[in-house]
Amino acid sequence: KVLLIDLWATWRGPCRKGLPDTASLAKEGRSEGFEVLAVSNEDPEMIREFLREEDLQDLPAYIDANDDLWKNYNVSSIPTVIIIDADGNLAEYLVGLRPVEQLRSAIDKARRS
Repeated sequence: KVLLIDLWATWRGPCRKGLPDTASLAKEGRSEGFEVLAVSNEDPEMIREFLREEDLQDLPAYIDANDDLWKNYNVSSIPTVIIIDADGNLAEYLVGLRPVEQLRSAIDKARRS
């Protein structure tokens, strides 16, 4: 499956603005055959509270406690969206808030590769 990873933080405005789109893509992915992960490196309890307050409990949110993704992909700014194709190859690396249509297009492109 194609995998979209959204690296984000609660304190970053563009991240907060983009999370509803990430949640929407996660819902679409369940029926369209791709996966979405929203990954933060913040305190798990703070993340849970934030997602509850923003009504994003369905968002597949994960904690990268050791910053492994940040290190492995040299993330220097967030939000960063990483799309991995079905063969495990990096298909897209998008820094900054992007329109959901651009993310869908990148997913589709990775699905065709």
